[in-house]
Amino acid sequence: MTPFDRVTRSACAAVGVLATVSTVHAQSIADRVRGASGDVEIRFAARPGVCGDGEGSVNFRSHYDTRNDESWHCEPGPVRVRLTVHDGSVHAIHTLVGTRHRPSTGLTDLGAVADGDAVHYFLSLARSADVPVAREAVTPIALADSTTVTPDLLNLAAERSRPIEVRTNALFWAGQVDESDVTAPVQRIADDTTEDRRLREQAVFVLSQLPDGTGVPALTRIARSSAEPRLAAKATFWLGQIDDPRASQTLRQLVTDRGVSDDVKGQAVFVLGQHELADDQAFLRSQFDALGTKKLQDRVLMGVAQHGGADAKAWLLGIVADSARPVEVRKQALFWAGQSEALTTSEIAALYGRLHDDAMQRQAIFVLSQRDDSAATDALMHIARSDPDPDLRKQAMFWLGQKNDPRVAKFLADILEH
Repeated sequence: MTPFDRVTRSACAAVGVLATVSTVHAQSIADRVRGASGDVEIRFAARPGVCGDGEGSVNFRSHYDTRNDESWHCEPGPVRVRLTVHDGSVHAIHTLVGTRHRPSTGLTDLGAVADGDAVHYFLSLARSADVPVAREAVTPIALADSTTVTPDLLNLAAERSRPIEVRTNALFWAGQVDESDVTAPVQRIADDTTEDRRLREQAVFVLSQLPDGTGVPALTRIARSSAEPRLAAKATFWLGQIDDPRASQTLRQLVTDRGVSDDVKGQAVFVLGQHELADDQAFLRSQFDALGTKKLQDRVLMGVAQHGGADAKAWLLGIVADSARPVEVRKQALFWAGQSEALTTSEIAALYGRLHDDAMQRQAIFVLSQRDDSAATDALMHIARSDPDPDLRKQAMFWLGQKNDPRVAKFLADILEH
């Protein structure tokens, strides 16, 4: 063999090696996954604001400061997507963020891939695979760095041929990635009466999640719409979760507006009742009598009682003691006061002695029976032993019999013996 022949053969061998390497790198993610079996994993860079613990917990565009929580280490990437593959098809997808901390047996690591390639691959799964693979394929699309995905996510949400689970997930992430203002397209979905109700309700939720309260005007308009009470009630609920003065103002207006349906009004009362602001609690108390219906008034009583405080206690006791009010309203006021910490057990026991109608005394006995402290048991035993009304004594004994307190068995045995 001449030196020329040896050089020629070496060159050909080198070209062959390079061709093999190029072929490996030229393989698409789909080809590499299709050629695998079992659990495989790919990884790529995460967009800013994404972090995770490497095991399943993911934090995305959150104000939660993980630096102050030593119990949870949140790494800013990479995104790791684990796929379960059988016979060339993906059967499950699990998205993780952060470094793998525990060894995983039987896992094939397909290595790092380009962000754009990953988005292209998972979009193809979202548009073609069955649920739940298609639904879970949406998440890694949103987490990928260096790619603009909002248009693709919105288009996927609009594809009526795809399962609703996929479309709602795509719409959710379109609102989360914060690449551009999506208020208008999301609002169009919410307004589209020909669209699936579940997608429209998801659109209402997405509007509530947009940064800086950009979705508040749209939510306000939907909440005021009398044509679709169910969607209006959903918008009202999500308005109540937004820390924005415009949202609070809308909720109060919904409560006082006589043209608003009871479903929407009830939702407004409910969410205001969950607010910590003293002004909101005072507003609800001021509207109690004007609301009229038992259902709406019950929601006010529940909200006020849950927040407690001196003002709430005085107001609730005033309703309980007001014999001019319907007895059912008074009973509900006592019930909700008893379910919360607005009244102590000793205050309920003392109140029993000031009540002079049978229905309210029975309600006080029931409220005491729902408390687990020993003071409630003592109060019930006192009523069972000393109340001049035999029916009320029997009522107290009945509820004592439901308590798991060793003192009760001896007490009841003594009562029966004498």
